Amino acid sequence: MAGSQLILVLTSAAFFLSAAGVGIRLLMLARRTRGLPERLMGVGLTCVITLYIPIMAYSGIGRLAVSEVKVGVLAFGSIFIWLGVTCLVAFTWKVFRPDEDWALALTVLLGSGVAAACGGMVASLLSSPGEARSFEVAQLWTGLLRVPMLISVGWTGLEGLHQYRLARRRYALGLGDPVVANRFLLWGVVGLVQVVITSVSVVLHFRGAGMMGSPVALFIMAVGGLVGAVFLILTFLPPKAYVSFVRRRAAAEGI
Repeated sequence: MAGSQLILVLTSAAFFLSAAGVGIRLLMLARRTRGLPERLMGVGLTCVITLYIPIMAYSGIGRLAVSEVKVGVLAFGSIFIWLGVTCLVAFTWKVFRPDEDWALALTVLLGSGVAAACGGMVASLLSSPGEARSFEVAQLWTGLLRVPMLISVGWTGLEGLHQYRLARRRYALGLGDPVVANRFLLWGVVGLVQVVITSVSVVLHFRGAGMMGSPVALFIMAVGGLVGAVFLILTFLPPKAYVSFVRRRAAAEGI
């Protein structure tokens, strides 16, 4: 394995492990607090990262011929990607726009889009010759599956940055907490980093190219995975030393 490929594997693993860890910790927190936001985020991260990705890999889609793909396993895993993305979008709706009808409509639309893409993916495999390549057969649907995910991370990233600006203004008036403002900033960056990564993934997918063959894509994925892993932990599970640093910096800047 080349050095750049090894770096990509390590940074991707770091992001997946951090996301899985945060998801599990949030589910444990939700069990104590019964809070809806932590439950939605915990379920979302756990379903997408911990459950769907391994199940999808085990099914063989994208790697094997249609006859060798475990379609039943893939269909089962599709439940988790639908539930996961829907919960992640619902988190953005409930936390940032709970009183907006358009936010509820967007949540329903994105969840329905994931369900439709998953249904098309399974149906295309069931209706195709066994010797066909599963990647080519399901390419359209697996590509479309990324679109609701792209919109979801873009929406939550923009909302996080918007709330960061508002939180800074409140803190400047003595009405807010710099740690809360910083968490909005971190979450916004996580969302926008995922926009870049998902966009690169969509482009490569529809071109039928692997990221291992593109140095630019390798660099983007590696840096994005590392930044996403670190910022995700600092957003939801910040060490005490980091929280103290944020407070000291805010006091020094006079904000």
